[in-house]
Amino acid sequence: MVTAMERLEEQMSQIDFLVMGADGQQGIISSRFLKKRGYGIRCSDIYRDNIYRDMDDMGGVDFSFCDHRHPCQINEIISTFKPRVVLNCANDLYNDDVLEACIRNKVQYVDLGSGIPDTKRRLARFADAADAGITAIMGAGSVPGIGSVMMRSISHDMTTIESAEGGFAYDSNRPDFVPPFFLYITLWELSLPVAVLCNGEITTIPARSVSRMKNFKLIGDQLLYAVSHSEIFSYHHYFSEKGLKDMMFYAGFPEHHRNVLDALIRVGLAVDRTIPVITSKGEVAVHPSDFLNAMSKYMFYPDGYTEAETLWARATGVMAGRKVSNTMSCIVPPISGWEKYGSNVDTGFPAAVMAEMVLAGLPHGVYCPEGIIPCDEFFGRMREVGFSFETEITPP
Repeated sequence: MVTAMERLEEQMSQIDFLVMGADGQQGIISSRFLKKRGYGIRCSDIYRDNIYRDMDDMGGVDFSFCDHRHPCQINEIISTFKPRVVLNCANDLYNDDVLEACIRNKVQYVDLGSGIPDTKRRLARFADAADAGITAIMGAGSVPGIGSVMMRSISHDMTTIESAEGGFAYDSNRPDFVPPFFLYITLWELSLPVAVLCNGEITTIPARSVSRMKNFKLIGDQLLYAVSHSEIFSYHHYFSEKGLKDMMFYAGFPEHHRNVLDALIRVGLAVDRTIPVITSKGEVAVHPSDFLNAMSKYMFYPDGYTEAETLWARATGVMAGRKVSNTMSCIVPPISGWEKYGSNVDTGFPAAVMAEMVLAGLPHGVYCPEGIIPCDEFFGRMREVGFSFETEITPP
């Protein structure tokens, strides 16, 4: 007779990936992607509202609770199950604690990225990760992520890079509001002073003080705003040796989404502090991030709703002896069989693929994708799932 301990040991021996934050959109997409590829996975989160339903057609899911607000729980689940790679799709407010637990337990690590100070702080853990014999990759989603690898690719052809640009734009086939990526972080980015790279230094300008219209394949014209994004720091970190001194990052939303986002900002849900709430059990401190995470689980894609998205990276400098702008774009149409996840697939898919690359073996240390991911292999994998890539070289 097989004991409970023997069953647990059998489960533990099969874990290639521990997907943390697995009840959110990105966690579910990554979990489905990896399980479909035949890997052993375990999922964890403080919630399990959606993961069981979305994984039911794949034979269910091995799940463990983990509250990221408590570092001891993060360390316990990683040390107990000993996955080969942790794919962290949870709230990026806790990425430091997950990375710390992975270094302590000598487990490889991949996350979806976070802000500039956080990226800078975790890159400083390079030696710690290398000494632990692990690879840690930050920002393995769409942007940062796909955009980062595109920038790595086009930089190979450039003798010098004077300025750079990155961004995303998406639209839906009907004017319904569906929460984009991570709703709180989206509100936060649209509200913050905008970090820009100017003459080699990171400085700030007022929120939404820079905007422009741009035309995109599958989307058409869309209004873009300069916003703070980790690439402002990471691109300079990796490409300053080629002369990069100036950069902005742009975000584009369809008008019907932008109107809702603006309303949520106006009612105060973009603040980065806990708010005292009186309940029947007394006063409770609630962070808007936790509130929006919980509410978003009750908002589903309407039947027939689809999204398309374009990501881009542009470098302006010298290539083959002449000054040019070298732009690479990733075009993401609705993906057959994954329509209900909208353009979130361009975050969940690349995160899973980069986690596979880490599993297969990459140099040890802490990296952003533009510093380590093999471009041709990565683009090939993205094309296999339905993404396309275009490069355009124009006068600056």
